[in-house]
Amino acid sequence: MITAVLAPHSTIPLGTRAASSFNPGDASLTQKYYLWKGVLQLIRERPLFGWGFNNLAGRLPGLGTDEYAKVFGNPNVIVDVAHNDILHIAFCTGLAGLAAYLWVWGVVLYAVWRTVRARSPAFDERSRMVAAFGCALVAYFGWAQFGWTHIGPANVFWTFAGMTVALAASRRTPEAEAAPIGQAQPLRA
Repeated sequence: MITAVLAPHSTIPLGTRAASSFNPGDASLTQKYYLWKGVLQLIRERPLFGWGFNNLAGRLPGLGTDEYAKVFGNPNVIVDVAHNDILHIAFCTGLAGLAAYLWVWGVVLYAVWRTVRARSPAFDERSRMVAAFGCALVAYFGWAQFGWTHIGPANVFWTFAGMTVALAASRRTPEAEAAPIGQAQPLRA
């Protein structure tokens, strides 16, 4: 499936394209590094509660300078997102909001880990769905560190996160909750 999607779009081998993602001379990567450096500077200015949503446009340090023009090709390019989910959340909501956001991720990933680790005799359909949702969420998280959250993918994240935790919780029993950590957890049928 992945090959069918990627193959028609490029004649460059996938390995070469992947390696180019980390080429320091790549314009996209140079822009991201510049953005991240500027956003980190802004986070240091308001670390606790951040700047609020939709407030990055026009605030990036160096806007209009020669260095900015060299990086973006135009001194008047306005950047409105950090192109990194963690930095964007920290910029918008501060470290307090980032902690809450990462706590949500932790709850979801803990639910996946706990469900997969239960090792029921029959790795049932719900457990497989939790594992698949977990893999999808990890892939989304990786993508969001080099892009930005759009309304569409953000809605998918919250939907998948909710379904993952709900499915994982639906498999727990009182006996499983009382079992010591590391012991296989019995699951409901």
